[in-house]
Amino acid sequence: DYTGADVGHFKALMEQLPESYGKQRNDTRTVQEFVADAKKRKLARISGKSVKNHFTKLSGLWKHFLLRDL
Repeated sequence: DYTGADVGHFKALMEQLPESYGKQRNDTRTVQEFVADAKKRKLARISGKSVKNHFTKLSGLWKHFLLRDL
């Protein structure tokens, strides 16, 4: 089962992703590797609007599963 702490961790990771995350198909780095590289190279992060958009889409999915008690 996922908890609010899991959601908070997910959001914190998303906020640390570089703008370039997901732009190259062949890039096989993990999210943690992207975050570490972004910190090391001081890259610009994805926008708060992008994080909000992802959470808006996920909230519909979470509601769907909560209503079905899954």
